[in-house]
Amino acid sequence: KPGRGDEWSKAIKDTVTPALRKAGISWYTVSEQIFGDRPVFTTIRPLEKFAELDGPGALERAGLSEKQRDAFNAVADDSIVSQKRFIASNLTEFAVPATGPAPIQVQLVLRPNPGQGAALQALLRTEVLPLMRQAKQAGKIASWGVATTGQGNPGLTVTSTGYANLAALDAGNVL
Repeated sequence: KPGRGDEWSKAIKDTVTPALRKAGISWYTVSEQIFGDRPVFTTIRPLEKFAELDGPGALERAGLSEKQRDAFNAVADDSIVSQKRFIASNLTEFAVPATGPAPIQVQLVLRPNPGQGAALQALLRTEVLPLMRQAKQAGKIASWGVATTGQGNPGLTVTSTGYANLAALDAGNVL
């Protein structure tokens, strides 16, 4: 919600991130949208197996008391206007991995017409992937990848282009 982003960020930094580490979650990313509607945050965490979602949540597994979890949930409830949850699977064949920092991520979420997901992936594979490899070699981008969604919001294709810094966006369209 407007005016609540700082409180939400502090709760994530002070409560959630340490708890996830304690619960054994290897990494967790929180990004803030810097263009368009603000504040908008995206959180990403890896999921090795769906079985991880069985049983107590990560905050409980980390040993946070019910009172601590309730306090965090109160901040979240007061700060969040809406949320979308989905599970995305990286398509490793599209990976143009970073060899250095890529803290700026530009994501494009595509919803292909019904039955056209394979055609979109073929286009990305044959036309876009070679250009993104060239863009990385030329130093225009730091990384690129593609994921597809299943659980929660199926059928989306998400591309993510990584940049070393905001100044890299001044170069314009990398294609």
